Amino acid sequence: MAGMMDSGLDEATFARLAREYQERWALPLLACRPDGVITAGAGDDAPAACADRDLAVAEALRWGAPTFVLTAGDEVLFAMPVMHNAQLRGGLLVYMSAAAATGPNLQRAAADLRRLAEEANVTNAALLEARRLAEGRERERAEAIHALKGVPAYDLRRMFLLEEPALASAVRRGDRFEARGILNRLLVGIHACAGERMAVLKSFYAELVVTLSRTAVWAGAAPDAVLPANFAGLARLAAIDDEPELAHWLREQLEMALAAADVGRRQDDTAALADAVHYLEAHLAEDLTRDELAKVACLSPSHFSRRLKERLGCTFTELLARVRIARAAELLARTDKPLGLVARESGFNDPSYFTKVFFRLRGATPRAYRAAQRRPAS
Repeated sequence: MAGMMDSGLDEATFARLAREYQERWALPLLACRPDGVITAGAGDDAPAACADRDLAVAEALRWGAPTFVLTAGDEVLFAMPVMHNAQLRGGLLVYMSAAAATGPNLQRAAADLRRLAEEANVTNAALLEARRLAEGRERERAEAIHALKGVPAYDLRRMFLLEEPALASAVRRGDRFEARGILNRLLVGIHACAGERMAVLKSFYAELVVTLSRTAVWAGAAPDAVLPANFAGLARLAAIDDEPELAHWLREQLEMALAAADVGRRQDDTAALADAVHYLEAHLAEDLTRDELAKVACLSPSHFSRRLKERLGCTFTELLARVRIARAAELLARTDKPLGLVARESGFNDPSYFTKVFFRLRGATPRAYRAAQRRPAS
């Protein structure tokens, strides 16, 4: 067996978790490295590595919660990732016999493993929550697209509610691959619902082009360059009576919007910086880097740093601290969440460092700040 620290856990923490889980579920808790090598909780005769363990840890990290794996030994395996910030260090494992793994029982045992890991702060709870939310959005999107088949054309607007904001975001970022993929999904949905009704097809296409033009202007393109081209394109649309030509026309409009947005970003990167800040706010619990945000803003890392300093008066590191502390201050003022959870949900996995940064930016400790916010006005 590998050493205990190879899985990112110290012996005392693992012993406490294993004891509590054993008392609640009469099941042994194991620890492993990311590759499945057991580090604690099993005898020396345990196999050196196991693809099932590797898979269980990886899937739990991917989906943000324990995922069930049926092993060759007719057992159900589930896991929680052990993490330091955004780095995977190992896993906590539980085996349950298939006979005992009834639906409610299995779900409760897995939920309890997740609770233990999060309360002991041996995993990244905020990152896993973000993964669960993302998985839920993707599932809802897939279900919405599937549900469109065979329903009246006006129900296609449900698909627009899901895909149109993503298309606008991709155009603003200049992400051509993502924008083209979203447009293709919309084309499939439109044609599945509208069939050969050309008037219905054209109405949805016209709506998409208005969105593309508005997004290009939002990204910084000059309205007097975009809107006349938009008007000319809609006039051309009226004369098209062939479905392949109609799809080709819409793809042309997308490329024009992307090109106009690219020019706008080069001339005025205000919108690009706003996109980067919005991305930062949505991914506070992750191990963000300057280069990652520069990519979101479609700027080189050095240019991104210069523009941050010019527009916001701070470096990337300072911006990250400000946004994280702003989120923490909001949680402290509006919720009763424990300080440790507030720190994690704001992107801080070290409580003492969280307190230090909070004091530097807010002039008070988190506890004192919360008390001041709750104190009645005199």
